[in-house]
Amino acid sequence: MGFTLSTKDLATANASEYDQIKRVIEPFRQIFMTILENAENDCVSHFTIDRTYNPAVITLHPANGNNFSVSAKGRAAFPLSIPYDMQTAILKFNQCDLSVLSLLCWIRDALRPTGATVDWLMIVSVRPLSILHYSDEEPVTRNGRHSVLAITTASGEQYIADFTIEQFGYPAELWFLQKADYFTRFVEAGASWRVASAEDMDDAHCDIAECDIQQPIRTCIDAVCKEINWLSYYKLSAEERIPWLEARIRETVGRLEAEDGLDSTLEAA
Repeated sequence: MGFTLSTKDLATANASEYDQIKRVIEPFRQIFMTILENAENDCVSHFTIDRTYNPAVITLHPANGNNFSVSAKGRAAFPLSIPYDMQTAILKFNQCDLSVLSLLCWIRDALRPTGATVDWLMIVSVRPLSILHYSDEEPVTRNGRHSVLAITTASGEQYIADFTIEQFGYPAELWFLQKADYFTRFVEAGASWRVASAEDMDDAHCDIAECDIQQPIRTCIDAVCKEINWLSYYKLSAEERIPWLEARIRETVGRLEAEDGLDSTLEAA
């Protein structure tokens, strides 16, 4: 896959460059979201909100009343009383390392023709609008580490792609911003940040490899990214792309499950 900026594109305003970079990255975000919607998730019966904290703490309670021992695929894990946006936040809760580790190399390859570089950025900490947690765990109210993709274009413009921004209560539309705008909106004053080291990446790889839910998701992402015909994708209209991509993802997931190469692919052990 690749999308090369023309001389005309490079001569236009930064907004055009923003759109070009976002256009290349957007399908990878959709791949991640669609696979999460087909992965196993702990079943939740309801949520409670403690507004004595600022930001408010949202507690997720198990469907069986005692512990999170029951799971279902994607949004089937949630009752209709849980709003759609909150369902998305729960699906993406604590999945930032997974999103970056799974897609970093693919996005680097996709953006290489443009001359842009991509790094794994670790931030301590993001300023949430609300704090999610499961009832069997304490909420992380301070100094939580968050992972995002930092993109620097050939012209020197810097952007942040945050595939899990919804877990902090923010709207999905804010997933791709100029770096300065992202830091102003979402990052705590005095926060620290750094590019992930090789050791950071190795640690994240080991953690995900040992997780019965996350490792199958990563394996599935790799398979989908390898099998997508990107030339066909870019020939489609904007309205046709997401349905086409979702169909290709379902085909790959179905094939993997049929082959039983991932122990039913996305089902937790």
